[in-house]
Amino acid sequence: MQQWMKDQKIGKKLIISFTVVIAGMLLISIVAAISLTLIKSKVEFFYNTPYQNTKAQLIMRRDTQSIMKNLLWVCTTTDLTKREQLLAEIDEDMADQAEQINFLKKNSSAQDLLKQVEDKMAIAASERKMILEYVKENNIEEALAMFNEKYAAAIQEVLELMKDIGELADTNAEKAYKQSRTLVGDAYIIVLILIIVVTIISILLCKIITKMITTPVKELKGATTELSKGNFDIQLTYQSQDELGNLATNFQKTCDFINIIITDLNKNFGEVAERNLNIHSQYEDKYIGAFLPLLNSCKTMIVKISEAMRQINVSSEQVSFGSSQLSQSAMALASGATEQAGAVEELQATITNLTEQTIQSAKDSKEAVKQTDKVKQEASESSIEMENLTQAMERINKTSNDIGNIIAEIEEIASQTNLLSLNAAIEAARAGEAGKGFAVVAAEIRKLAEDSANSAISTRKLIEDSIREVNIGSQITNKTALSLNKVIEGVQIIATKAEATSIASEQQAESMKQIEIGIDQISSVVQSNSAVAQETSATSEELTAQAETLKQLVEQFTLFEP
Repeated sequence: MQQWMKDQKIGKKLIISFTVVIAGMLLISIVAAISLTLIKSKVEFFYNTPYQNTKAQLIMRRDTQSIMKNLLWVCTTTDLTKREQLLAEIDEDMADQAEQINFLKKNSSAQDLLKQVEDKMAIAASERKMILEYVKENNIEEALAMFNEKYAAAIQEVLELMKDIGELADTNAEKAYKQSRTLVGDAYIIVLILIIVVTIISILLCKIITKMITTPVKELKGATTELSKGNFDIQLTYQSQDELGNLATNFQKTCDFINIIITDLNKNFGEVAERNLNIHSQYEDKYIGAFLPLLNSCKTMIVKISEAMRQINVSSEQVSFGSSQLSQSAMALASGATEQAGAVEELQATITNLTEQTIQSAKDSKEAVKQTDKVKQEASESSIEMENLTQAMERINKTSNDIGNIIAEIEEIASQTNLLSLNAAIEAARAGEAGKGFAVVAAEIRKLAEDSANSAISTRKLIEDSIREVNIGSQITNKTALSLNKVIEGVQIIATKAEATSIASEQQAESMKQIEIGIDQISSVVQSNSAVAQETSATSEELTAQAETLKQLVEQFTLFEP
């Protein structure tokens, strides 16, 4: 069985395992569902039969006691409305009793007891009827006697019978409850046993399949570890018909195949290391798939190296000849570079003097710009002060005009006051002796009005003279401001031109510096060319010797022959 499982595909192994586990879970689920269904039926039976029977007999006992209480109250009360209400409650309780008896007759097993209850209730009903007749006749004593002697005894027997029915219902309910508990316990045991069995089977299958998968995987992991270390001498022992067995077999074939390729390449490259390029592979038929381009690349590399060696041999002769000519040209170049260096030094001295003069001019222009900016700033401040003076003159002019308006109002008030005093004098004259004092006051008011008018005229004249002088001053200020603005505009033009001249001087100085740097670079290059020419001459002689050495090294190789 274990070997059969070992030879199955991994997918089939997993399908078998999952099928067993799922079948076990389905079996557990079915058993649990059946158990729950049985428990449900038992619970429904318990609720619909024993529980309802107990409830029904309790309701009957409650209704019986309620009827008995209400009947006694009917016998003792004199309130007709209350009596009617109690009788209605008695009828409702009797209807409820009949409904509960019908339910018990359908569901209870105590049919004999129910028959006795019906008989006793019939007797109690006839006695209750007689009691009510006594009550209607207002014969309360007979009604109470009937109630105490007969009706109460019959009702007590009914209650005893209902108690017996209740005890029987409780017994049936307890029996149904015990059956339900037994069923629940059995279901627990069965489900628990199935869970244990399925768990054990699942664990065994998990261990078997895990071992079948992990054993070859561990061996393949060890093989890949050795492979990552560059060791292709690997022997795998796992054999099976599943995917891992096929993987192990193919992995072993791959390692053997790579070993052959590596051995062949190692041998060929060993020959190359011994300067033998005339080599051929012994296992060309093994170079298949991605290894075939490797073989072709190795062949191409050997051929190209051989051709390169031949070309190097030819080129070394040409280099030896060219290096001797290069040495002669380098000597001539060194001589010319020395003469150029002298001429460049003289030019450099001249450029240095010119640069110093240009820098000094730029500094002078910059100082002139600073002075111009200072004058420009002072002129701007004067312009601002002149503008403030103009605004002040305008405010004085406006204030003078306002004062003139006020004087006009004062004159108007003086005129009105004078007219008022005249009217007061006329009224005082009309009053005769009684108005003499008022006439004196009116005369004083008129005098005061005339003085105010005269003062207002004098003040107006002075203000008009002041306004004329202010207007003249304002005109002079405006002319001065216009002249000052023209001066500021001229200063600004001069400052702009001076600044442009300064910038041009600085740019010219910077250009002279760049020229000086360029001359330095030319001088350095000329001197460097002279040194390089001398070095080139020496290098050419060394190159000739190295070309001869290279030719001797190439002759040591055995070149590839197709």
